[in-house]
Amino acid sequence: MKTRLLDMTYGAVFCASASYLFWVSIATGTGASRISSDPMWYPQVLLVLLAICSGFLVLRGVLSRDTTRARALECWPPLIVMTASAIYLVLFERVGLVPTSMVLIPVVSWLLGFRRPVVLAAIAIGFTCAVWYGFYYLINITPPGPALPTLNG
Repeated sequence: MKTRLLDMTYGAVFCASASYLFWVSIATGTGASRISSDPMWYPQVLLVLLAICSGFLVLRGVLSRDTTRARALECWPPLIVMTASAIYLVLFERVGLVPTSMVLIPVVSWLLGFRRPVVLAAIAIGFTCAVWYGFYYLINITPPGPALPTLNG
């Protein structure tokens, strides 16, 4: 299979799954309520970003002139990402941002082949803290779940 066809296939699968999960989250969300009272808005933002990145992957496949052969199409990477997105969407509201992100980011990265434990831990901790403190201080919203300590004591 050509690399460009692989990009288009994976991109289409990711875009379709992100769109479906976004649609499901809209159907079960709190409607037109304020953002601060809708716990689904952050996973919805992530799903929109996933769909946009998937669109770029499809576009890269369409515009590519690469004729090298890629490995055979593997179905497990898209399945891992789709399953992790669904798990994140469900657990975000029930368990919270911090535990869900701290567990799913390194697990998914490990399953997709990234094998540097120190980097995985640093990314999980850094991303989770940046997002949590960004919500808390920039948007004045406390994400669901256990809170991190405030920076101003």
